[in-house]
Amino acid sequence: MVTRWLGYVVLATMLVILAFVPSALAAASAEVVIHSEALVPAVLEIAVEDSATFVNHSGRRVHVDFLGRSGEHHLVHVPGKIRASFHAPGRHPFVVHVENGRVVELRGAVVVIGEGRARIEPMVCSGTRFEEICVAP
Repeated sequence: MVTRWLGYVVLATMLVILAFVPSALAAASAEVVIHSEALVPAVLEIAVEDSATFVNHSGRRVHVDFLGRSGEHHLVHVPGKIRASFHAPGRHPFVVHVENGRVVELRGAVVVIGEGRARIEPMVCSGTRFEEICVAP
């Protein structure tokens, strides 16, 4: 009897773990692969505060340039990779310059979904404010 219950517990635990594996794999696969003539994918969708990794498979020197406001993301350069974290929802277009005898310009975008710092509205106090504390009426 105890063995059967233990089997059920192990099975339930495995099912719970497997339920979270696809989301972990999706987060790990948030990357744009840079080839000499194309980006795969050209448009990547991620959540706010997640990162996109740009992996250079072109065999050439590349430069990734994000267009728009710089405060909405930050970049970390590692040999062969660039990791970009995004703090604001919306479409973040970028240009990749690939040195291939001539400079090839590849365009893409990271679409960030969710609520971020850019959309956080200040709290409105309908009562009395004492220093930073709102006292309800």
